[in-house]
Amino acid sequence: MGLAVIIVGIFALCLGFIGFVWRMAFRVMDQEASEDTYDLGAETLKSVKDVVGKRKVKSFCTETCDGLTTKTMDYVSDTVEKDLDIYLRYLTGEGGFRLFDPVDLSQTPGTIQMGKHAKEAGEIMMVTIDYDQQGYSVVVQKGAGTLTFYD
Repeated sequence: MGLAVIIVGIFALCLGFIGFVWRMAFRVMDQEASEDTYDLGAETLKSVKDVVGKRKVKSFCTETCDGLTTKTMDYVSDTVEKDLDIYLRYLTGEGGFRLFDPVDLSQTPGTIQMGKHAKEAGEIMMVTIDYDQQGYSVVVQKGAGTLTFYD
């Protein structure tokens, strides 16, 4: 009888811990999804939420490795082409980014790449957006490097 009570108690503790971790993960994801900017050191870039409006976030990740900071946000949207048109206007206007290749949002799936010089000397920022009809992934990176643009 005593062993059964201990097993049930351990099982209840495990379920409670799993529930706590689950709630914390979604709280952090909601906090990240509601941010108005993507911050990478001294660089601040308006988020999809701030420019386009709140969208469902499928996943997110921020990591730094060997001086390269990468922030990835995966969004689900029913209006991918419209969202990206609005966000690209911001990035290439106020954001100061320059496209590496022409963009045709009607072609899905697709990839958009752009870059700019960062505020810190010798550093650059890059944005890569992979998209399909169900959503898009925005990857913002900042690190050491150089960009040469040919007009």
